[in-house]
Formats: sequence, structure tokens, C-alpha cells
Amino acid sequence: MVSSLEEFPEWVHEKLQAQSSFTFGISCIFAGIILRQRKFLRTEDSLPISKLTFNLFFPALLCVKTWKTPLSSDLWPVGLVSFVVHLMICVCVFVLSGCIPIRNPKSGFRGQLILCLQGCNIGFTYPLVLASTHLAETVFPRLLLWDLCGNSPLVLFMNYIIAMKLAPVKNEEERRRILQESTQVPVEVIGATSDRGDQSEAKTSARPRLSSKGHIEESKQQLPKPKEPEDKGEEAPVSRSQADKPVGASTEDELELSTVQVDVPVREDGSDSPPRSGSSRVLAEALSQSGGHTFIRGLWNLQGVTMIKKVLTNLPFTGQLIGLVANLSGLKIPVMLDQLLESLGQPYSALFFVLLGLNLQWKAIRPKCAVILKISSVRVCMNGSLALLIWFLPLLSDKLSRKAAVLGLACPVGGISMSYVLEFGYNSSLQATVMAFTQILSFAALFILILSMTA
Repeated sequence: MVSSLEEFPEWVHEKLQAQSSFTFGISCIFAGIILRQRKFLRTEDSLPISKLTFNLFFPALLCVKTWKTPLSSDLWPVGLVSFVVHLMICVCVFVLSGCIPIRNPKSGFRGQLILCLQGCNIGFTYPLVLASTHLAETVFPRLLLWDLCGNSPLVLFMNYIIAMKLAPVKNEEERRRILQESTQVPVEVIGATSDRGDQSEAKTSARPRLSSKGHIEESKQQLPKPKEPEDKGEEAPVSRSQADKPVGASTEDELELSTVQVDVPVREDGSDSPPRSGSSRVLAEALSQSGGHTFIRGLWNLQGVTMIKKVLTNLPFTGQLIGLVANLSGLKIPVMLDQLLESLGQPYSALFFVLLGLNLQWKAIRPKCAVILKISSVRVCMNGSLALLIWFLPLLSDKLSRKAAVLGLACPVGGISMSYVLEFGYNSSLQATVMAFTQILSFAALFILILSMTA
């Protein structure tokens, strides 16, 4: 008994030494909270700090670690399993999001739910794993392939497509503005209907339009007036508060899951889409008479180019890709470049955890606590079930590979999803609170996992 009490301080010292990265992270989180409370830093200061952290320090860390990590051919089955597992995650999330009833389908909450449920910020655990010499040599190469082969394509490509397709539906004027900016072709509403339903006189000034072959040509001819339906029917009235609602704003009632579905009016032709306004009818006829299929195809091509450009300009992914290409080509990193990148990557851990403490505010989490708990519970149950399957099923025969997969699934929501939320007009406040809450959960889960792996 006495000998056990004498060995206890040494055991505690060894465990604390092994978990030095977590001690450092907790210290930085509390430092961020104290700096915010003492008003040395404000929450608004997190924007320039995060830009510097994720656009300079984090890409340098990813590039140098990916470049110097030995990637043998025996590790590539981890990448194959990662691709299959993340494909399963994508299918499960799609099925689950389709089964959950949403009070307001046009609020974009379904798309934001998918962004929160699939994809992880595995860069969150890189400094924690690299702090341990044993895990850096054995688990980190497998964790890197788990991220590159499955998680990164899901976060960068699939989530961008989901964010674009399920964006919040705005009014007709906002839809035309987005369409005009995306195609860079001025789209004018010709002969818009007045309040009495009469057709106003069409403009005859010269303006570009699309020909039947998809080319832009000048024309002064007046487009034919659309035929007025015999029985227009009554359209649902729109309240002034809904009409004046700013883009991207949403109330708490729209974000709560409910079993009440919104009744969509049925048109005379049997379709369940809402009746078109006069401006949308004119725009639809103009597109159909001016090669609309070519116009829409050109729009999709522009969106595809935008998506590729956005992915290639993502600096953390670019740094990781450069390091991977240099690693596979057998190119040795120069000593001066190695020292430079290592020096640039060192501040990442400190700034990352300071940002976490700076944005951790209970008053921001409390109004959305119910929604955050529901999203986090579904995410934890889904990723936890997959981690148990990977650990007990013979998908990965190597125990170190199973450890890497479990660590990857324990990471928080992908950080790049916030840029998608801001770009397409989702609820940025909800996304920020979900990210902060999942980061705290992941920090606690990774602490327990890494403590057991280094025991």
C-alpha cells in the first residue's frame, strides 16, 4: 500500500507528460476566455486571427508534415476503407435528412443539417497526435490517408454541392439577382404585371439576349407577351414581415424540428409547385424561346468552374496536396524550407485553441441549445456506431489503422462548412455555435482516446 502511494505521483507525472498537448490546449482555451472577458480581445477580432491561422500557419503545418511522413504501399488500404466509410456516411445522412420533417422547407435547414452531420475537421487532431512521438510515427500516416482519401473529398466537393443545391429559397427578385450574377448576363423582367394583373408595356431598348444556339446577340425586338391564363386562382398572401425579412435570417421556429409539414398549394395542372408570379412566367418563356437548355447548361458549367476554383484556392487543402505530391514523387525537402515551414506551423496550435476560447460564449449557445443538442446527438451516434464497426469488424486488420479511423471519426464539424454557409445564405449563427459545441465534445473524446492509446 505504501509503495503504491509512492508510485502514484510518478504515474501522474508520466500521464501528464504524455498529455502535454491537451494541457497546452486547455490553457490556451482558458487564455482566450480570459482575454475576451477582460476585453483585451473581442469576438470580432477572431475573424482576422482565424484568417491568419488557417491561411498561413495551418497550410504550412499540413505541407511539411505531409511531405515528411513516410507513406508506404501497406497503408493505402486505409484510404480505400476511408472512401467506403465516408460514402456510407453520405448515404446515411441523405436518408436521415429526408425522413426528418422540417417546419419550413425553404429555410435551408435541411441543407445545413447535412453540412453539420457529414465531414470532419481532422486538422483539429493533428497537433494533438503529433505531440506524442509514438502516435506521430505510427498513427499519423494512417490518419493522414484517412483524411485525404475519404474525408477531404466529402468536405470539399460533396458538401459544396449540397450547400449549393439546398440553399435557402429567397423571393423571386433575389433568385433573379443570383441568376444574373452567376451568368453575368443581364436578365430583365419584360412586361412585369402590375397590381391589377394588367400587362405593362414591354421595353424596346437594345439589350443582350440568348439566341437559340446559346450565343449573346443584340436585339430590339419585343418578346411576345405571355398568354394570360383563363383562371388565375388566388395566390397565398404574404405577410409584410416575411417579405421584408433579410437574406439569411431565420427564426428559431424555422430551425426547430417539427412533425408539422408546410402545405404547398396545388396548381391546376396537377403539380405541387407554388404558382408562378408574372415576372417568373415571363422569365420562363424568355428562356424557353431563347435556348433555355443552353442557358441552364452554361449556368451549371459556371457553377462547376466556381466549385473547382474554390477547392483549388483552399489553402489548407492546397498545402496538403503539395506535400502529398512531393512525398509520392520522392522529392526530399530542402533543409531551409523545412525549417521555414516548421516555424510557420508552430503557432497554429496556440492560435487555434485561443480562437476556440474566444468564440466560446454561453449566451450564443443558449438560444439554440435544443437544436444543437439534437444535431450533436445524431452526429455522435452515427460516427460512434461507425467507429465501433470499424474497431470490431475485420475491415482493417492493422490495429494502428483502426486507431487512426476512430480518431478521424471523433473530430468536430468541418471548418470549411462555415464558408459555404456564408456564401449561400444559411444561418451563420447556428453553424458557429454547432462548430464550437462539437469542438468541445471532440476535445474531450480525443483526450480519452489518446490517453488510452498512449497507456
